[in-house]
Amino acid sequence: MGKATARGPFFRTLNRKIQFLFALVFIAAVVGLQAGMFTVMYKGIEAQYLDQLEQTTGMITGIVRTYVDSSVRNYLIGRAESVRRMVAYEYQSYLHGDVSEAEAYRRASAMMLDPEFGKIGKTGYIAGVSSKGVLAIHPRTPGADASGYQFMKDATAMKNGYLEYRWKNAGEAEERDKAGGMSYFAPWDIIVWASSYKSEFYDLVDLSRLEDQLLKIRLGTRGYVFVLDKSGTLLVHPTRKGDNMYDEWDTKGRFYVREMLEKGDGLLRYTMAGDGARDGGLTKFTYFPELELTIAAKVYYEDIFALVKTTGVFGALAALVTLALANILVALLVKKITKPISLMRQVADAVSRGDLRTRVEVGSVDEIGMTSGHFNTLIEAM
Repeated sequence: MGKATARGPFFRTLNRKIQFLFALVFIAAVVGLQAGMFTVMYKGIEAQYLDQLEQTTGMITGIVRTYVDSSVRNYLIGRAESVRRMVAYEYQSYLHGDVSEAEAYRRASAMMLDPEFGKIGKTGYIAGVSSKGVLAIHPRTPGADASGYQFMKDATAMKNGYLEYRWKNAGEAEERDKAGGMSYFAPWDIIVWASSYKSEFYDLVDLSRLEDQLLKIRLGTRGYVFVLDKSGTLLVHPTRKGDNMYDEWDTKGRFYVREMLEKGDGLLRYTMAGDGARDGGLTKFTYFPELELTIAAKVYYEDIFALVKTTGVFGALAALVTLALANILVALLVKKITKPISLMRQVADAVSRGDLRTRVEVGSVDEIGMTSGHFNTLIEAM
């Protein structure tokens, strides 16, 4: 009984050692594969979000630009048409015999050239251009022939509508985008022209009209878009509209809003101070020069990690189930391997007591089976 008791723990310990070593190798392999898979998956998901951020900021910029251009276009065409109606009123006075045609024309010209009435933006004005491109009514260069410019050729061909072109006033260093609305008054062959540099119209733009549309854009479960003016004040934001963020810093002490305003375009990774790692994320931002705005879109790390975490849980569960099944198979395999060894040990015990009748059953042709056969041959020789 003592020998039998000694044998049992020995074999059980060998079995456990093999299972333990197998489990270590299996776990190390699974951890390595999971780590590699998670790294690749995270980078892939992050790349998708970065692409989404890029598309989102581009889309928002396009929306704002379209809205701004539409606002400027409508304003200029509206001004040109309202002035044309006033010119037509003076012309009707002439037709009714109230004044001479020269006087009616003079009144219309005076109205268009009035410094207050004719002012558009900071430097813009109302003018009257003939269908041949001559500046018939102009606050600075009346009578000048501008027909040689391409934009004037386009304007005289259109007569009515809206036109954008590059222009530089006298004394200015470089050309800028200029826009003009046109409305043609045929009796006096005058294209009423209302124009100024585009950058001077943006005080007409009301971003609140776009706010609802912009705030509906979501990135992940919590990501959103926001718009900053040049001072760092939030013009569009889900919860902090009107707050100035210029002096705010992240958990590393970096003034991330200042960095956005200075760079103009780029990508920032930061975690807002005060709310912990939950507010960490990626922010893509771009500068809208016409309005001096910074348009940004933010996605949170927790959204990027969400799929990775879910995959990790399922991966871990699958690994545990696989490990349990594999250990069962290893235990059965080890038992099959060690059974002939146990039998040889029992026969050896019998031989040591003088009993040479017992033999080991040879159940395979592998190394264990060969060893069992040699063991039986040794007993035969004895």
